[in-house]
Amino acid sequence: MQKNTIVRFDQDTLALLDQLVHTLGRPRSRIINDAVNRYLEQEVWFIEEVLKGLRASEGGDLVTHEEVKSAVRSQGVAVD
Repeated sequence: MQKNTIVRFDQDTLALLDQLVHTLGRPRSRIINDAVNRYLEQEVWFIEEVLKGLRASEGGDLVTHEEVKSAVRSQGVAVD
């Protein structure tokens, strides 16, 4: 079920949105909905990855600074 909400944009953002409307031939609502969905998917993924990392670190699954530097060096990158 869809529900309505009000979103306010500054003029520059609205101008960019309208450029996409013109270029893609899609309604504003579709472009906004697609953008919000992509943003939410990215945020959920990011938060899940951070939480995984925190759980791993709490369990002692850590990599030392020297191990990281060694791995970076093995890729041909100079590290101090």
